[in-house]
Amino acid sequence: MVCIRRRRVSAAHIDRPKKDGPHMSHPSFLRNMLRKTAIAAAFLLVALSLTGCWGRNEAQSLDYVLAVGIDLNEEKDVVLTIQSPVLDSLKQTGGGSQGKDSTKTISIKGRSAYEAIRAYTSTVGKKLFWSHNQVIVFGEEAVKESVEPYLGYFAADPRLRGTAYLTVVKGMASDAIRLKPNFSLLPSLHLHDVLEMGSFSGKYPTVRFSEFNRMLADPLGAQPYLPVIKLYPAGEMAKEQIGTAPSKDMGGRVSPFYEAGGVAVFKGVKMVGLLNEKESRGLMWAKKDKISSTVVIVPCRNNQNKECKISLNMNTACKTSLHTEYKDGKAKVRLKVRADFNVGDKSSKHNTTTESYSKYLENAFADVVKQEISAAFEKAVRVYRSDVFAFGNDLEDRQPAVWEKVKQDWEDRILPEAELEIVVDAKLKQTSRNLYSPWVQPKKNVESVD
Repeated sequence: MVCIRRRRVSAAHIDRPKKDGPHMSHPSFLRNMLRKTAIAAAFLLVALSLTGCWGRNEAQSLDYVLAVGIDLNEEKDVVLTIQSPVLDSLKQTGGGSQGKDSTKTISIKGRSAYEAIRAYTSTVGKKLFWSHNQVIVFGEEAVKESVEPYLGYFAADPRLRGTAYLTVVKGMASDAIRLKPNFSLLPSLHLHDVLEMGSFSGKYPTVRFSEFNRMLADPLGAQPYLPVIKLYPAGEMAKEQIGTAPSKDMGGRVSPFYEAGGVAVFKGVKMVGLLNEKESRGLMWAKKDKISSTVVIVPCRNNQNKECKISLNMNTACKTSLHTEYKDGKAKVRLKVRADFNVGDKSSKHNTTTESYSKYLENAFADVVKQEISAAFEKAVRVYRSDVFAFGNDLEDRQPAVWEKVKQDWEDRILPEAELEIVVDAKLKQTSRNLYSPWVQPKKNVESVD
């Protein structure tokens, strides 16, 4: 053993090795340091092996679920479609080997979700690891029956985190899980990203697994809802959304797409109907913290050209307040929405920075918000008899004794006949002269073209 004598070192000796002990660059000193480092690393590896996913939970014996689709077949069996990564393919090039799929997608059936999951294990030979699941997709027909048989298993499994996004697809969930956009290595993560943008687009809500479970726990007074996605085969989205078919020279490069937009309205555990995109945004205007950004299109002022439009961009979250009351046998709901916006672009040469035009834009923005909220209320409450707005919860908070008396008749009789008052405070914030179009007319002629 090498002994190192401690002694005070002056500045004059600081660069000179001591005769009675090795310098840090001495081979024996380095050997000791390496030996101690190796021992520490060995202990660390042992500790990690005791707490990590080794043994029966070793990576090669598991399929890491990224997305699951839930359908009902004609015999009313539960069909689960599970997507998981192909680990060997991802490891070969650090992100997916050329010509090989980075994911595998397998459908399996059972009389219940639990039985289908057991069937997966006995068929594929691997257990399912749920902690990485990103998305749960419900087929439209499955949720018309009930979501309760499917969510019972997932809610009871502690390995499934509450952060997974939920959605309903028009058609079969298996088709949604199997769709492979050619610009995404992991399709399930792409779908996750699409659903995450709900509050930014304003066309659909973002709902996580934990939030949906809370809605189902006490739906009377605040019914559940989910975003809706639609599938487009290669080339079909270009025809419907863009208005032109893809050019022939694109060949196989045209990608299939998901598009999210709209809301699936529930009453208890069953889906009872759908809201379109405008009605969906109306629902989101009325709920707190659901829209962080959106674009509202309004017509130009006093312009007979119907093609003349102005884009109003709301890029800060709107503020919504709600007051529900029940008095003299009648319910009244008062909604107040506060939104700030600026002019995104316009297809005219009008000067939108004048005080009169700014006031017109604020009123036009407010009118759109009112129309969309009214349309959502008409469809969800008066047609589907579902309080997805959570007006009942607000009444319970304000008048708990009254709520206990009226809650059984709330959705089918009282709320559909309620008076709905909508107040929108819209403010145009950006009024600088850069809102002019490059060809704007001189100021003296501006009012004449408005």
